[in-house]
Amino acid sequence: MTAIYTKNYEVTPEQAASAVGSGDLPVLATPALIALMENACYTYSQEVLIEDPQQTSVGAKIEVNHLLASPIKGTVQVVIDQVHQEGRHIHFEMTAYVQDKKVATGLHERVIIDPDRLLAKVDANFIDEV
Repeated sequence: MTAIYTKNYEVTPEQAASAVGSGDLPVLATPALIALMENACYTYSQEVLIEDPQQTSVGAKIEVNHLLASPIKGTVQVVIDQVHQEGRHIHFEMTAYVQDKKVATGLHERVIIDPDRLLAKVDANFIDEV
């Protein structure tokens, strides 16, 4: 299968399970790995799929299988394997690698939105009671 998009990330000590509170080991934390995978999909959406500069995309759903522990200070390569768009909804299939070893697979859905409209809804739904 040919990759649609690839993005590399350097893993830092701040992304360790022991640093983010998802465990106590000095390995890449699952929440940090998920953030890298989501970021690759966001970046691809902004660079390739969203033509209107007044729009952006937000994450709506993500499912990740973290298959293999990864060292800190390595490089994670996130590969978008497939993209399917239905209207404003973008569906991604992705894989993450460290040193050519598959460390995670995932599915992600993003929705193209108008930022001002979304923020107005947030303001209307969550009133600050301070």
